[in-house]
Amino acid sequence: MRERVLVISNMYPSAADRAHGSFVERCVLGLQQQGVPVDIAVMPRAAGPLHKLLAYLAFAARANWAVLRGSHTVVWVHQPLHSLLAALPALWLRPRPLVLNFHGHDLQPVTRRGWVLQRLLRPHFRQAARVVLPSRRFQQLFDSRFGAGRSWVFPSGGIQPCHLAPAPPLAERPRGVLFLSRWVAGKGWQEMLDIARQLAAAGPGWSMTLAGVGPDGERIRHAVAKAGLQHQVQLVHCDDAATAARLMREHRFFVLPTHFDESLALVNLEAMAGGCVVISRDFAAAREYILQGHTGYRVPGEDFAQHCSALLLQLQADPEAAQRLADAGREAAGRWAEPRVMATLPALLGLRGLQGATP
Repeated sequence: MRERVLVISNMYPSAADRAHGSFVERCVLGLQQQGVPVDIAVMPRAAGPLHKLLAYLAFAARANWAVLRGSHTVVWVHQPLHSLLAALPALWLRPRPLVLNFHGHDLQPVTRRGWVLQRLLRPHFRQAARVVLPSRRFQQLFDSRFGAGRSWVFPSGGIQPCHLAPAPPLAERPRGVLFLSRWVAGKGWQEMLDIARQLAAAGPGWSMTLAGVGPDGERIRHAVAKAGLQHQVQLVHCDDAATAARLMREHRFFVLPTHFDESLALVNLEAMAGGCVVISRDFAAAREYILQGHTGYRVPGEDFAQHCSALLLQLQADPEAAQRLADAGREAAGRWAEPRVMATLPALLGLRGLQGATP
């Protein structure tokens, strides 16, 4: 029988929101491009509690029907803290080899509800045939909680080709500092405004872009105006890879002050690939690709804005050192290029006779 994969995910792009779950769509395409047939049972983003509930029930019905009617070699569940729950009835009735793909908060919940769900699903996490995680840091977390020997690292699909296009040298880039992330408090946009104030106080010529989408958009606009930073700080709507890649090629520095224990922060790697000098808060997964002072900087969370501002001023005063950092970061990021990463998918899922491969 020809191998076939069923992908179950509560996040997937739609015409209304192309960014939501785009990583999952890239994985589906990556398998199909390698000749692996894929079926999907997915849930696009819904707005409002009632619409979300109805969308989740419809998603659960599709997922259970797909498991019961299909003959799949593997069932690959993304965001298992939410997606696995939807498909459990059919998986009980018709067990299939299960691959769980954790993304971030499904392994490190940030709500009480998330931790309760994780405890309920713990037996299924332990029984999964294989587990896919975005970094060695999260692999270690999973192994310590649910048992080692089944986990693989798959870095969020890798860096898309648009980020790997030729990049201009820093001296030719028109803008200074870029922050690109979801507009929520936990990603650190408040620290970015603190950095903007400190750079403005140090002298003229600095510019900053806050790019992304999210619920804090109006709060950010109000905070920028209140601080009198309208001439230094611009807000840019960004929810697609092409726009992100263009912004990275236009800026000299990329800053990520996230408060989360990020599972990977692929955006740091994308900025490195785009030739930016990357300054990131020092979380565990960042240590896997930011070599301090060589491919970028990792800054402790305490007094992040002050330390980051000092680094930016130092690098601005030494353009040759900044360019060396940017070049080394871009070269290092090539290890995470999408074609290299996607080529590992069949082995990660145990396809093509590789079921006996070692994680």
